[in-house]
Amino acid sequence: MTITITTTTIAAFGNHSGDGTFFNPGLGACGTTANDNTMVVALAAPDFDPHTPPSGNSNQNSLCGKRVRIFRNGKSVDATIQDRCPPPCKVGDIDMSPVWIFTLTGLE
Repeated sequence: MTITITTTTIAAFGNHSGDGTFFNPGLGACGTTANDNTMVVALAAPDFDPHTPPSGNSNQNSLCGKRVRIFRNGKSVDATIQDRCPPPCKVGDIDMSPVWIFTLTGLE
């Protein structure tokens, strides 16, 4: 399932619009572990990668642990950045743990 979303809140990240999809989190690019009921997101690689230090260690990405607010159809949720969404995710796209996408869509 893909939904259209808008994200905001992080100054370094800015406001974006894109597609929202869901993923089943595990050990994320930020070096933390999450599950389907953990309120986390994965940012698209083009949004995530520029904040990874020159060492290439994504665990030290400056966006890790930051919060984003995701909007859709008058609803919003806050989530923590925990992972990187590889292509085909594009600028502005975000992968959400299932608990978030259900909150935004009302689907179970």
